[in-house]
Amino acid sequence: MIISFVSIIVPCYNQAQFLDEALQSVLDQTYLDWECIIVNDGSTDNTEEVAQEWVKKDSRFIYLYKENGGLSSARNVGLEIAKGDYIQFLDSDDFLDKTKLELSLNQFELEQIKDVKVAVSNFRMFLDNPQNSSPPYCNLNSEVFNFESLLYQWEESFTIPIHCGLFDASLFKSFKFPEHIK
Repeated sequence: MIISFVSIIVPCYNQAQFLDEALQSVLDQTYLDWECIIVNDGSTDNTEEVAQEWVKKDSRFIYLYKENGGLSSARNVGLEIAKGDYIQFLDSDDFLDKTKLELSLNQFELEQIKDVKVAVSNFRMFLDNPQNSSPPYCNLNSEVFNFESLLYQWEESFTIPIHCGLFDASLFKSFKFPEHIK
């Protein structure tokens, strides 16, 4: 495996009750060459206290505070300081399977696939305990990865939350999340 650096961007707004679990899933990754940028988007709960504990625990965690500007704004702030070759987004109420980074990075190295910019994984849903989750949410197969399916079947046949992708950082050199769109 080629060693690549991954920046994980975790935007937070008043979800401190979930943040420990999200950040623990980052720490538990089998792939170790990462930084985790926690962006507090003006939370009024104890998000800062929770995040600072993780910064003390492991130097790969980085904490930023910004005035509330919305999810896109928080992701953009994380992108501004990200040093990774790849970008992984993780909302503060989600978590990553422990092999997410390793398996996604493996997809970028496959000989038969050239110029890959995004590796997509499936996801599971849970209410209280991640160990009691649903089966994989989507049937991800090559038939859904075409222009018409993405345009017309999104949210009907399948959906892919942003944390399911691992993105080549070059995609964000000239792209930022539109901050006026929810």
